[in-house]
Amino acid sequence: MNKFILNRCDCEDCKNVPDSQMQAHHLFSNSKVNRKKYGKLIEHPANKMLISEAHHLWKAVPKYTEAGFCYQVGCEPKTKLESVIKVYNRLINQNK
Repeated sequence: MNKFILNRCDCEDCKNVPDSQMQAHHLFSNSKVNRKKYGKLIEHPANKMLISEAHHLWKAVPKYTEAGFCYQVGCEPKTKLESVIKVYNRLINQNK
């Protein structure tokens, strides 16, 4: 049994839609580059949110930065960008 449950959007558009009609949206993009960097971690439940079709079409959809994604799934950033590393370290340190 999967111990992770996908986050569910609680906006007005999504609130009354049954789970069976919700779409799993990646919070950190599942682009070719990101899949190459992080592999199967892109499919981690912490990187997905259930949203309604109306929300997906008409509203801004939440997104993770690379640092936020790494923090949520518990991996080190696989980038050399100093700004991403700084944000990731700040997230780790503020939640100790």
